[in-house]
Amino acid sequence: MFTLIVASLLLAYCPSTSATTCTACKTTYEAARDAGGATDAQKCTALQEYLTCLETSAKGDAGCPPATADAAAIGTDYTTASCSFTDTCLCQRDFWGTDQSANAAAICTAAQAYIVCLKGKTNPACDGSGRMALATGVEARIAALTTDCVVTTACQCEIDAAKADLSSDANKCTAYKAQYACVYSLSTAPCVSGTTIATLQTTAAASVTGTTSCAFDDTCICQRTFDAATKSNDAESCTAYKDELNCLRTSKAKGCDGTTTKMAVATAAENARAALPTADCPAVTASCQCEINAAKGDAGSDAKFCNVLTGLRTCLSAITTTTEAGCTAVTQSALLTDTNTKITANTCGSDATHVAIAMTSLFVSVLASMLL
Repeated sequence: MFTLIVASLLLAYCPSTSATTCTACKTTYEAARDAGGATDAQKCTALQEYLTCLETSAKGDAGCPPATADAAAIGTDYTTASCSFTDTCLCQRDFWGTDQSANAAAICTAAQAYIVCLKGKTNPACDGSGRMALATGVEARIAALTTDCVVTTACQCEIDAAKADLSSDANKCTAYKAQYACVYSLSTAPCVSGTTIATLQTTAAASVTGTTSCAFDDTCICQRTFDAATKSNDAESCTAYKDELNCLRTSKAKGCDGTTTKMAVATAAENARAALPTADCPAVTASCQCEINAAKGDAGSDAKFCNVLTGLRTCLSAITTTTEAGCTAVTQSALLTDTNTKITANTCGSDATHVAIAMTSLFVSVLASMLL
């Protein structure tokens, strides 16, 4: 069954030498374009059909990739006929309108630019089909070039993003956060030469924050705040690390990369802070140490998160100087109040126990009634 599914996908998305050749596509297109009495609208429709036809071709088929003049004619014909395509269809026009006749490297460069163009598009392709299938076909075209088209880790993140489902705000949020997680800790170059990984990360982040009802998780917010902080010297780095630890004390989600636990993020931050010269980063206060302990605590489940919160409350309650600052300017008293608020909000401790007992009693009562 699995083999049949894979085979079906390959037939649907991978260019094949049995598909229509570039020469055949061109012949059909030119006949429609040059037909007597053809209107601009008809010429534009013919151009869309031509671009769709070319998608089924593969390197090595007759006339593939299109010759320099044939590629140039695509852009010229679009302008001459005053065509207006969807943004996704324009990506197709730009790809096939790029001269790829020199060698496999030229095809690779154009295909990777094609992927970047398709990212974030929600309108249909030239034939009215979806962008996801189109992007999958481009990925197959890239893969067919094998060693002639190196795909960096960051470029693969872009390919995955181009194939993502963006059919709703919820799906967009999931896809954009996945793209950001994919590129967050990378240093490799993106698909398009000249684009930096920093630019790709910034763009990916903007996609998340620009989507309705979409936001980064708590731990990632702490990391992003740290990343944006000024750290030009050890003193500023110390402040940034302590700010991050303060933020992490009550967070529970995984980090920006989607895999690193909050514990690991906090432990790395504290180790880096502790390694700074004491002249620039003095010993922390007792309240700050409580925050650090909580930040490094295991919050991998609701129960464990409650343990972290109640442990933080116990630690802070043992400090008698209520005006003592924690890792930031926030005092012990304010930290304790905030911790108690979060304990209540997360129904930790006795509140959670009471809820569990009440639910158990209700279940027993209902079960007894059913049996009677």
